[in-house]
Order: sequence, then C-alpha cells, then structure tokens
Amino acid sequence: MTDPLAQLAAGGATAKQIARALSWSASKVRYQAKKAGIALTPGKSKFNNTVIEADGQIFHSKGEFRRWRVLQALEQAGKIRNLRRQVPFKCEVDGTLICIFVADATCFDVDAQEFVIDEYKGDRTPVYRLKRKLVMALHRGWVFREIRS
Repeated sequence: MTDPLAQLAAGGATAKQIARALSWSASKVRYQAKKAGIALTPGKSKFNNTVIEADGQIFHSKGEFRRWRVLQALEQAGKIRNLRRQVPFKCEVDGTLICIFVADATCFDVDAQEFVIDEYKGDRTPVYRLKRKLVMALHRGWVFREIRS
C-alpha cells in the first residue's frame, strides 16, 4: 500500500492541501514529511512576499532584505553600530507574558545617540500595530523606526 502523504506530495499538493485531505494539522503534515524525507510544495504566502535566503540568513521579504543591506552600509560608514537581526522583545504586564515582538533589526544611531528598532513594513496589520504600541510603552528606551514599502 502506498503512503498517502508521499502520494499527495508527489502530486504537488501543499502542506495545507494534504492536511485537509488527511484530516491532519498542517504542522503534523510538515513533521511527518520531514521525518520521511518528503519534499513539500511551498504554499502561497499570506502577504505575497518572497522569502529570500542570503548569507545563510532568511529574510521574510525582498524589502526586508534590501533594508538590511542599507543598515549594513550605514554600519560600515560608522553611522550606526551594534546592528542585530530578529531581536525578540518580551511584552509583559504584571508578570504576564502578553506577546513577544521580534524586530527586523536593532541598532544604536550614533548621530542621534539613541537605540533604534528598525522595522520594514509592507502591510500594517492590526496585530502589528498593537504589538508596536506595546513595545513602545514597555521598552521606553527605544525609538521605533518604521520603513514603509
């Protein structure tokens, strides 16, 4: 008997399509496929972004990748320092973890003498706007710099 997961994957189905067909969760499909060494067809991204892999790092959009290159050039020029990617900010209220905001990049702006959270945004979702407000309220020493596409 042929494995239904392998059969559906060979037919070009995405993890979401296979999950529906087998009444599994998409995460279970991805786990079982990885375990069996089966390559899955990537599904369409939620915001039509193109994931980029460069220098051994994953960038969630072309715009985020371009912004990272600009920041690297600014660091080389001495305008910013301590440049870091994918920095998590815990948002806790009265000891309760509300969320974790992962910034695209953080750095120290030498001219302005301030710590900066640098975010590249194509679409400002309500969840993003709420997390941004939480970060600004709870992490007061940081300035939020949002770059729009």
